[in-house]
Amino acid sequence: MKPRTLFFGIPATQPSLAYLGNRANFSFESRIVNRRPVYRLCGLVLTLYLGMGLALAETKNYQAVINKASRDLAEGKLDEAATQAAVARKLDPDNPLTTNLLGVIAIQKKDYTEAVAQLNRAIAVDPKFEIAKFNLADVLMLQGDYEGAQSLLDELRQVEPNSEVLQFKLVLAYVLANKTEKASALIDQMPFPGKTPAYYYARAAFWLKRGLEKDAKQYAVNAHKYYTDDQCSYFVRVLQQMGFNVSSL
Repeated sequence: MKPRTLFFGIPATQPSLAYLGNRANFSFESRIVNRRPVYRLCGLVLTLYLGMGLALAETKNYQAVINKASRDLAEGKLDEAATQAAVARKLDPDNPLTTNLLGVIAIQKKDYTEAVAQLNRAIAVDPKFEIAKFNLADVLMLQGDYEGAQSLLDELRQVEPNSEVLQFKLVLAYVLANKTEKASALIDQMPFPGKTPAYYYARAAFWLKRGLEKDAKQYAVNAHKYYTDDQCSYFVRVLQQMGFNVSSL
């Protein structure tokens, strides 16, 4: 079976952990490289595709609500986004996009227990909703459940094996779990040079975890030689979100 390409890339113009876009055949990398306009919050995904069961008017209303919630999240207006999420829940409570949205909002509020519950509801409705699984992997890492995150990321790599973003996230899960050998082996397998600076920031994470900021900084310096500031900033923000000291990057 040919692997599907489902994920959205991350134009690094919004400063937080989720990002938003259309559920379409674009990889993370294509969106990062091409900087297509899509809302995002650092590492998580909110999609804008619509449930097929909605009537046309309801579909338009639902899309408008999700779009508004996306803008509010990108601007850090969590209360406003939550208000829109409540409207989305009334319009289409069983749509996994609704529960994914609620999960992303919970993550931004650092309510990780609620985030896990909402994202699991999205996955229960649509077991192939890889976007919610990607978001859930991030939450598990934030909770310190690195084994759980690794399991989800391994599953997602079966769908999109060449994703540099997924490789980067899995490296982080290994590094944070102190699985040095696995992290190093995976970094060695990453494309170099790649479509994104994922390799450089995976190396930087490896050295930061070991307290070698000078080595980490050199990888960041080299990344900026070959990639734009926008491309690099996504990876720096993910590292920061996951608790790394990125002051040297």
